[in-house]
Amino acid sequence: MSAINQRIPIQEVKFYNQFRVYFDINEELVKLIDNIFQENTIKHNNNPLRGTAIFLITKAIKTNAATWHLSADGYGEDAGLLVRSLFNLVINLYYISSEGSEDRARRFIAHHAFARGENLQTLKKWPEFSNNSGKIGRVENKILNEAKRVCSKYKFKPKKSWSGKSILEMAKSIDSQSPSKNNAMEKNYDILYNYLSDFEHSNIMASGSYLKADKKGWYPQINPSDNLLKENLATSTGFLLMVLDKFCDIFDLEYKTPLEDILKKLQKIGKDKNVVAFPEEV
Repeated sequence: MSAINQRIPIQEVKFYNQFRVYFDINEELVKLIDNIFQENTIKHNNNPLRGTAIFLITKAIKTNAATWHLSADGYGEDAGLLVRSLFNLVINLYYISSEGSEDRARRFIAHHAFARGENLQTLKKWPEFSNNSGKIGRVENKILNEAKRVCSKYKFKPKKSWSGKSILEMAKSIDSQSPSKNNAMEKNYDILYNYLSDFEHSNIMASGSYLKADKKGWYPQINPSDNLLKENLATSTGFLLMVLDKFCDIFDLEYKTPLEDILKKLQKIGKDKNVVAFPEEV
């Protein structure tokens, strides 16, 4: 048995081998992240921006890894949902860390208290899912009072994002801070985010990945395939690279050279393999 077969579950070998160049560049990035955390003491010291960055890079690492495994197994459509989630994460991090970064980070963290209050109110609506049958005790009152406090300060609204803006609005705001990047965030929103939205919401536009047609009608395609794999792998790596780059800026870590080396390799792969969903550099 080869070394690859020893490391990768048997059902993943076919797609791992087929797209090995993408897995290799992703693994190089993950190793760089491991080295950064081993070589540096990463502490937030109650700095809201740094604390937020630690949370978001941790989630980005895990979401990227999950994209790897789904793609290696041949489930590109579902891996695409994670890539879409990564784009959300990139937007949040870049929006928070741009203009008024400390205030935006505080707002982002404060939304946790507001969301807890909203969740508690929802449980009151469905007491069968609550331990207290709808009764409000001291702990619950504390949660609701804190939610009211942060809501008064930041004007949070139910069913709205922490920023009060949509993903597109935040994307445009980020682009306005870097006009030389040619609206990179908005482009990714229009092309990648909207395209993957059809898979997220099971719209009929996504049916081509699940159904085939002949003279007798439609029939299901349930087996793993290579659909969207190279796009997901390249884009997931690109978004994780963007998160790491911003993380290093926030923590004043000097890793520009290895980051640029990986970016050049990823861009070369995209050009050589005609990857259409590669993220614009920000």
